[in-house]
Amino acid sequence: MTGTPRVRPAVQPALFPPEELDRLLPICRELGIYVVIDLHTPPGGSDPGQMALFTDAVYQEKFIEAWDFLSAHYKDEPMVWGYDLLNEPEEGLVASGLLPWRALAEKVARRVRANDPDHAIIVEPGHAGGWDALPFFPPLDLAGVIYSVHVYDPKKMS
Repeated sequence: MTGTPRVRPAVQPALFPPEELDRLLPICRELGIYVVIDLHTPPGGSDPGQMALFTDAVYQEKFIEAWDFLSAHYKDEPMVWGYDLLNEPEEGLVASGLLPWRALAEKVARRVRANDPDHAIIVEPGHAGGWDALPFFPPLDLAGVIYSVHVYDPKKMS
């Protein structure tokens, strides 16, 4: 993938619905640009240190449904390179009965893989996808998973 032209659209159903990506994919194909579908903001939104995804079961269900739809919809699209499940996940406090990020990521990744056995699945560790959280994020027991971290330290360099 290094040196390959690609874009990472932040798919947010209200702001950038999948229909927009459907409209842009032929252009990407013509230009040889691969796409990583990135769910940049989860259902319910996010505040610093806390995503609603971890405080309300409705949002976890919508998150699962979104990836079920996206992976089934794009499974045969050759210009889709992969799926970034969630940009910079922030658990904060996980409400009783809800899945923490690692368990939710595995559940969603399995759903994606059931729909689409070929495209890469990109997962970031909790704590905003920071490199320092990676040692506390055991690998998912699933093929084709890529782990992504964000490096903002030192802050002056980012």
